[in-house]
This record gives sequence, structure tokens and C-alpha cells, in this order.
Amino acid sequence: MRRGATLLEVLVVAVLGSVIMGGLLQAVIGLWNSYGFTTGVAAAQRDATEIASQIAAEVRKAAPCVPKSGCGGTRGLVVTFASSTRIGFYSTPSGSTTQYFSQNGNVYRESGGLTNVMEENAGISLQYYQSSSYNVDGLATFTPTAQSYANVVAVQITATVTRNGVTGSDTALVRLRNGPIKLSASE
Repeated sequence: MRRGATLLEVLVVAVLGSVIMGGLLQAVIGLWNSYGFTTGVAAAQRDATEIASQIAAEVRKAAPCVPKSGCGGTRGLVVTFASSTRIGFYSTPSGSTTQYFSQNGNVYRESGGLTNVMEENAGISLQYYQSSSYNVDGLATFTPTAQSYANVVAVQITATVTRNGVTGSDTALVRLRNGPIKLSASE
């Protein structure tokens, strides 16, 4: 009667155990990396949504210029600067302005003479619309110039954020207060 295992049997069991443990370890590492990627995507997407939402909220509240109150601009003008990466607007009827812009891989907010980094490793892209009617269907994209800022009635804001090599983005469309007024219930 034989007792115990031979050296060969012990080695075979040790090799098989090592292969199984190596496979399990690879599976755990893969799951961990997948979790990190998924949370990175979620974080980048969340940050992009926050940027687009904050800019949209401020642009939505932008106050049309009332020249008698000190803004000195064209009556009803909301936008003071417009490019594909920068928007400026009156934040009060008396002429205080706010600007958001992308530069050097960051998004900045400038207001009251102070410029602050809003988000690092981020950017904004802006598209401007003009319209002759109240309906959204009547919006047409255009590239505004200083002479046509008064024609900007809506802005599409796309924010992009990169976190740990993962990019998230979000878009918001904002109708300005200076747009054509609603003339009837059918519009």
C-alpha cells in the first residue's frame, strides 16, 4: 500500500494550480481595468455636462443691453463677442460682461475683470444661430462678426473634457433673450 504522492504528481498539481491562478489573476486585472475605464468615461462625461450646463445657464440669463443704463451698446444686444471657442455676453443690463473661452487646453470664465480656470483638460466649441421667426425650425447657422452680433439668437455649446486618456462631451442649445418674439400661439 502506497502512502502520499510522488514528486511528479505534486509537480503536475502545482503547475495546474499555477495556470488556474494565473488565469484568475488576469480576469481580475481585466475587470479592474474595465472598471477604471468605465468610471473614467463617466467622470469625463459628467464634467463635460457640468461645463455645458453652467455656460448654458449663464448665457440663458444674459441680459439684453439697455443703453440708457450704461452698457453703451446696441439696444437689445446680448452677445458682445462670438467665435468658435469664445463667447462674450452682457450679464447685466447695465453693461457688466462675462466671457467663456477655450485656450491652451483649458476652459476659462472671465467676469468682473477676473479670469478663472473653469476646467483643465477641457475645451468648448460654439456654433451660432440666427432666425427670422420664433420657431426653432427657423434657426440657421452663421459665423457672426462684430457687425452681426445682434443677429445671434441661439448658441450651441459643446463641451469636451479629457480625463486619464478618456474623452467625454456634452452639447446644449440655448435660445437668447434677444431673439424674435412669439407673435401667435401657432408659432
